[in-house]
Amino acid sequence: MNFPYPLLEKEVIIQDIKPLPQLKWYFFFYEWKTLITLIVVAEIVWWIVEKTPLPFGWFPLGIGALLSVPLAYLIAKCRYKWQHYWITNQRVIEQQGLIGYKIKAVPFKRISDIILTRSWLEKLLGFGSLHIQTLAGQISAGVGGAEISMLALPQPEETQQLLFRLIKSKLSV
Repeated sequence: MNFPYPLLEKEVIIQDIKPLPQLKWYFFFYEWKTLITLIVVAEIVWWIVEKTPLPFGWFPLGIGALLSVPLAYLIAKCRYKWQHYWITNQRVIEQQGLIGYKIKAVPFKRISDIILTRSWLEKLLGFGSLHIQTLAGQISAGVGGAEISMLALPQPEETQQLLFRLIKSKLSV
């Protein structure tokens, strides 16, 4: 995918990265866990408010759990569609979304750290991720204070080293 937006003056794309397809499963497990949690919370709220268990026992929870599977898959597929990353000679750019999308960019001069992760689920799915922290640190809303999270990279170590080299060359000029 070519970068669909105007670049800055003298900016060139170094790497155009579409996450691995396994990211859909990562999103699926995350969304399914969230939907199941909502169903269980709804049961608890019903029980507290009505002071009785749900009508028909656990049957509604089972139906809810079954219906949450295709819904979680649909959400994961939509999220994956919009996930994309670009590394230019001046910044890192992330596109993400569900139905619509948003684009975040971090200039190299604002990057304070690049954290590589391989959670148990990422290891199981065969990828790693990079989390780019800025001088804002823990104030950022992303994972561990990351402003940009580059998920499902096939070779995160190489991408991390590329970013370190680009940042060093940009800052030494």
